[in-house]
Parts: sequence; C-alpha cells; structure tokens
Amino acid sequence: MNATNGREHGTTLVGLLAWGVVLVAFTVLAAKILPVYYEYWSVVNAVKAQAQSTDARASERDVREALLKRLEVADVTHVESDDIQIERDSGNNPRIRVAYERRVHLFGNMSGCFDFTTQSQGMQVE
Repeated sequence: MNATNGREHGTTLVGLLAWGVVLVAFTVLAAKILPVYYEYWSVVNAVKAQAQSTDARASERDVREALLKRLEVADVTHVESDDIQIERDSGNNPRIRVAYERRVHLFGNMSGCFDFTTQSQGMQVE
C-alpha cells in the first residue's frame, strides 16, 4: 500500500495547461526572434566575404555597391546604403562597418528592438 497521507502526486490538468501556454509563448517568441539573428549572421558573413575580396584600389562606392549586392543575394532586407560606413586604414585598405536597427512586432502593442553592429578589420570581422 502506498503511504501518501491521502494526497495524490502528479500533474493536474491546470498545471499541464499552464505549461502548455508557457511552451507555446516561448515557441512564438523564438519564431519571431531567431530570423532576426539569422539575418545578422548573414550580414556578418557578407561583410567578411566583402572584406576579403576587396582590394585597396576599390572606391568606397564600389565597395558599398558590391556589399549591397551580397546582402541582396543573402536575402537581407533591413540593411540600407546609409547603414554602411567605409573608411580606409593606414594601408589604404577599406574598413567596412555596418550598423542597423531591426524592430520586430512581438504581440499586442509590444515590439522588440535589436541594434546590430559589425565591422571588418582588414581581413577580419569583429
């Protein structure tokens, strides 16, 4: 015989429903937030590839246009030309910096705001 002092142990239907609501809310948030980070990783990879393929003679306009084409191929839609800054280092190599903001509607009147910045340092990406 089981001595439980008259109390049953286990999950109730209300507890199961509560955990279900938490799981669904977490899944919905993840489905809205993960694509934002996937897009950022695409931006990082595009900046890295552009930094490695750009020579010192390329103009800032050429570098910007080539990077925008890479971003378009990677299906990045939230980075605009104004978000890209190109400077020259002491060796006349272009230093590419991309800084942009992404807002995602979560639910109701709540949104998430994400600020992303990545830059190349010569052939490296920070």
